[in-house]
Amino acid sequence: MEILPPSRTVLKYLYKQREEKGNVYGNIAHHAGFKTWEEVKELCKTLYDNGLAEWKNERIFITDEGRLWIERYMEAQEDRIREYVYDDYEFALLRFLYELDQPLAVDDFPEVLKEEAPKYTNGSSAYNLIHILEIEFRSYVHNPQNKYELKVAGRKRFEHLVKSKGVQLNSPQDQANTTFSEQDKNDLSNKIDKVLSELEKLQTGHEIIWTDMKEELDELKEMYHLNKKNWRQLLTGKITEMLAGGIVSEAISKKIVDSINPTIEKLLE
Repeated sequence: MEILPPSRTVLKYLYKQREEKGNVYGNIAHHAGFKTWEEVKELCKTLYDNGLAEWKNERIFITDEGRLWIERYMEAQEDRIREYVYDDYEFALLRFLYELDQPLAVDDFPEVLKEEAPKYTNGSSAYNLIHILEIEFRSYVHNPQNKYELKVAGRKRFEHLVKSKGVQLNSPQDQANTTFSEQDKNDLSNKIDKVLSELEKLQTGHEIIWTDMKEELDELKEMYHLNKKNWRQLLTGKITEMLAGGIVSEAISKKIVDSINPTIEKLLE
């Protein structure tokens, strides 16, 4: 499912609170850096529609599905940052700000960027990140309303680093080709449902544990926030694990791959 950055910020705030009492729009707006409670209310509608949060007893609660979704999102985001953060912190931080291209509160930054921030202070990891943003990178970053975003100089600095590293900077079209469109998601979800329907008929007399199989394949439909290449790697990893764990036989695993792969190949063209 596609959850835009502002709604993700709300969901992340709800997740980090971990309170049973729920929350209110005004409190979220104040602490998560939004201008008005009405803005938060509108953003929450997306979360409600996707089952990631719920409104009850005049308060907002994150759902179990919402907790799982944001955990997976943050894990995928941190995996991408780890490509460079250990060897070139400046590049990793600038790329994060460049790619999201929106004002971000400190809480919106992945933990890995806080943990790996150079230790310029004796404070917490978050304080070290703030020091980087406000002192070391003050020529590249500004913080209107306590949210950080790249200045023009910051964007130019990142683009210079991209060229010096020989890294390919994706164009908007390239980016569209590496992420799932709504049609892509529908095509893959329909294919997974078809595979499950076919496998359900093969339960009897075959080496297949239906409940575990359905759970593993259904989970793939919640991972479209990954890029296409990583999603395919996840599919391969799941099938390998199911085969090693005895959930499916080699014949069944081949059937899954042969069925889904043509759809993936088309998406990766």
